[in-house]
Amino acid sequence: MSSRRSPRYSSRNAPSVEQAWRRLPIPMDHGTDVLTEYRVFADHKGRLPLQANRDIPASGYWDHPIEWIPPEEKQTIHPICFFDFDLRGWRRIQYYRVRIVESSSRPDLNGRDALIECAYVDLEIRDAEPAAAADRDPDQG
Repeated sequence: MSSRRSPRYSSRNAPSVEQAWRRLPIPMDHGTDVLTEYRVFADHKGRLPLQANRDIPASGYWDHPIEWIPPEEKQTIHPICFFDFDLRGWRRIQYYRVRIVESSSRPDLNGRDALIECAYVDLEIRDAEPAAAADRDPDQG
């Protein structure tokens, strides 16, 4: 078992867009599968703003009354896909659509999908690359 830490990407040490796409096969605006090989976390103090879905399973309404959670270690949040409200114009890839698996401070959010701005969080990636990333890599023969 390797003692190497999982890589963490943020705006400070982010790979190029091409490198990130090969390493991070996070779909754009579609998908319902939770990508458990990634963990979304906030590496700061204060509040982590979010727009939680009102329903489980998720509907098209992101208006749950809880609008933030404390960025704490006891949260398990996994991405589903990138999300953008604009379907016709330029996409800014502003949000991650995530599933809040466990939030000890806000247990009523457990199991809900939410939108979290990419700028507020980092991704932790497990050491093992998903098979989909290897299949998508054009450099492999």
